[in-house]
Amino acid sequence: METGIVTCRHCGHQIRGRVRLCPMCGGELVAAPPQKAVACPRCCGALENADYRGHSLAKCTRCGGLWVPSRDFEVLTTERDVYRDDGVPAAFARPPLAVDDGYLPCPCCGGRMNRLNFKRISGVMIDGCRDCGWWLDAGELESIRAFIAAGGLEKAQDKEILQQHEELRDLARSVDHLEFMQKVLHRWNFKRWLIDGF
Repeated sequence: METGIVTCRHCGHQIRGRVRLCPMCGGELVAAPPQKAVACPRCCGALENADYRGHSLAKCTRCGGLWVPSRDFEVLTTERDVYRDDGVPAAFARPPLAVDDGYLPCPCCGGRMNRLNFKRISGVMIDGCRDCGWWLDAGELESIRAFIAAGGLEKAQDKEILQQHEELRDLARSVDHLEFMQKVLHRWNFKRWLIDGF
């Protein structure tokens, strides 16, 4: 069998390349489970197992960074989990943006991780691999949970709604301009004017 081809378990269609959903049936393609994280992508220190609220994470023995698998990250950054934790502070102070050290390698698959601002407004810069999980420097998980406890998810949603409202308004202006131009062209019928003019 050719490498790089995945068979959809829902419809049996063979797909070449890396996609998350089958283009034929829309079913989710299950990737091979990621390997266990080997070394810290920040300082190359050893990673040891650490328990965080019942989730098995990998913690760097040197810099204190955490490797959080994707499913655990989704649970730990939900409002439900945060509000059930009495140890999360209700106040959140946005940290200054860290100096960009470039892209880090994924400790599981070795691919380059993307760097992004959690929910675009938190100021907590995290590194993530699409298939494997998230690398959080020391204290970033606590900062994210404090951001959520302080109502950060609602603020992020409000900002996204405002942004979409602005985009819809710009789109409506473009449509109005297009309709106006169509009326002008139809009224003056430039084709006939050009043909008759010559």
